[in-house]
Amino acid sequence: MTDQTRPPTGLAIIGCGRISGAHFAAAASLPGHVRLVAAVDADRAAAQAAAAPFGARALTSLEEALALAEVEAVLIATPNALHAEQSLAALRAGRHVLVEKPVAETGADAAMLAREAQARGLVLAAGHTFRHNAAVRCIADILSGAAPKGRRSSAACARWRFRPA
Repeated sequence: MTDQTRPPTGLAIIGCGRISGAHFAAAASLPGHVRLVAAVDADRAAAQAAAAPFGARALTSLEEALALAEVEAVLIATPNALHAEQSLAALRAGRHVLVEKPVAETGADAAMLAREAQARGLVLAAGHTFRHNAAVRCIADILSGAAPKGRRSSAACARWRFRPA
């Protein structure tokens, strides 16, 4: 089956909090590539509100989502402390994983997840919104030695007026 004839990937979004809105919007913008199967949140009302526009299931646990054969991939947008545990469960269930940053709270856990994904032939990816940002590309070029000598670079910082979740 070619990419053009492959049916949309069945996706479960785990966590229906603040950041999830961007992920639901992205899923909605890719109807030929992604089909939202489930929205999962411990708060059933939040899961229902997120699932309804897609005709998806509203679930309250990752385990419920992983029990659905049509879920081929999960997007994890839960609190950071849950990322490693939930990613590992999804990988062990044979699902591809896109996890919000950070992938895990320790380098050791992130490396363990990478090994697990590789051993199972699955994709493990971090959702990092700035990877194509000009400043980040410049830093990557400098670190890789690809930046021309004498190239100037800058970095920008943002100050949050609220405590991030």
